[in-house]
Amino acid sequence: MAVLLYYPRVNPPTEILQQALLYWDGIATVVPHDPDDYAAAVQPELTQLRDRGLYTPLFFMRQVMDVLDGPGRREGLNSRVLLEEIQRMAEGPDRPRLPSPPEAYLYRSKFSEWVEAALRHYGLAEDTPDDRRYAVPKEVQQMVVGVLAREWGTPPVGLLRPLH
Repeated sequence: MAVLLYYPRVNPPTEILQQALLYWDGIATVVPHDPDDYAAAVQPELTQLRDRGLYTPLFFMRQVMDVLDGPGRREGLNSRVLLEEIQRMAEGPDRPRLPSPPEAYLYRSKFSEWVEAALRHYGLAEDTPDDRRYAVPKEVQQMVVGVLAREWGTPPVGLLRPLH
């Protein structure tokens, strides 16, 4: 069965969802591991598709997230690159600003805790009322997800699992 993996967002835009269902056997997205975060993040439309066998929610096993344990604990290349980019964005002349209302979020259960701590330290993340996610400028979301996607792009077999 050929399934389109839409990444990085949980909920694909309607046009992507329609195209995926026209040309593929189904669609999958990476979702937060925490069940409450999952319930809050996934649109009802995707839940209906999941019930019909056309949508597969996926989550990364903790081992994948632990690869980015953070500077000081495991100084991997991607951890250093991510921290340097956060710092560069925060200290640069074109520092990203968080619009009101926020346009981009990062779910806490999709990322290692040090990522949120670094973003907060540099003033690039703010709390949201639901406490499951934090708001970030869109440029920050794209950068963080891009670095993590590189790390997750070739995980060892068995680290990406369907969420049932």
